[in-house]
Amino acid sequence: MKHIALVFRPNIDSESIFKTLSDHFTNHCRFYLINPDDENQICKISKKNADSIGLTLQADCSENGLIDGETALFKKKPDCILVFGGDGTILRSLHYASNFHAPILGFNMGTLGFLTDCKINELIPSINMFINGKYQIEKRMLLDISVIRNNERIVHLPALNDAVIYKGELSKLITLKLFSNKRYVYETRCDGIITATPTGSTAYSMSSGGPIISPDMEAFVVNPLNPHVLSIRPMIFNAEDTLHFKLEEPHSSTVLQIDGVNVVNCFQKIK
Repeated sequence: MKHIALVFRPNIDSESIFKTLSDHFTNHCRFYLINPDDENQICKISKKNADSIGLTLQADCSENGLIDGETALFKKKPDCILVFGGDGTILRSLHYASNFHAPILGFNMGTLGFLTDCKINELIPSINMFINGKYQIEKRMLLDISVIRNNERIVHLPALNDAVIYKGELSKLITLKLFSNKRYVYETRCDGIITATPTGSTAYSMSSGGPIISPDMEAFVVNPLNPHVLSIRPMIFNAEDTLHFKLEEPHSSTVLQIDGVNVVNCFQKIK
């Protein structure tokens, strides 16, 4: 029996997918519904469809026809996470895959599909191949991101695509110093700076003039946004390198974005 987690992009026809899963895989798989945007938010699904594909109903939610996928999921490690959406939905599912060491199989039902491997009409054969062990797992490099303030680490998160220090809503440039393995590389005034994995090299970094890196390479790219110095250009670093970015006089709207989500304001307010 395979245990498979399901993640859906909002506003797509999940009912038809539930029916397909019910018609073909009830005897081989057990499915769990999770919400990548809010771990505590209950995902809506009819009780009939929940029962038909083996979704575990939470006792205090069953009267409303709702299931709490989080409670069910943590009882059993998923063998795979099926993501129905675009690249953004896969990025929002990253922490589940990381926590459970489970592979992600994406079905493109969004706007961008660089990370999604399959079309929705390939759902049945794809799950059949997974059940029968006819698949390969492709590993992707992650960034290990930390934010240090006053010698204290206030953020520690992985990134599948990129980490971006951005000036925010103000038009004023920010000043950044870059160090690689504690060695000074350069200082620049710019709108921000992108650090991208090979996976993320086809996203924001590519749109900003950065190179495309093969997904199987152990490297990452650092790409300044609109630097005010002609000699500053995108650079590729070895994956074993440790980079430090030092913000000189960050202003109030400077933010760190990880995989497109604002994580922390880089400006320290002084009371």
